[in-house]
Amino acid sequence: MVERLTYGMVGGDLKAFIGEVHRKAINFDTRASLVAGCFSADEKLGEETAKAYRVDPSRVYKDYKEMALYILPPLLQSAIQAFLLAGRPKSGQCL
Repeated sequence: MVERLTYGMVGGDLKAFIGEVHRKAINFDTRASLVAGCFSADEKLGEETAKAYRVDPSRVYKDYKEMALYILPPLLQSAIQAFLLAGRPKSGQCL
């Protein structure tokens, strides 16, 4: 039985070269399906990107923090929240 592989993208709006490259690369796996994303800091561009990629508008998020809290299983949400609240570590430093 072939399982479906769903994924979300952070970045990769219609004007971003590397986002298109990554999307095409993951689509080599025929099980892959883009179902969520926070594609751009520009809300309108994010919505346009979601439409072009056929992502349900209810699965488009304003930033990676919001997306992480909605797409992860409940058991991981508190751990991810702690990482996000800790902020970005300095170079060479682990959280």
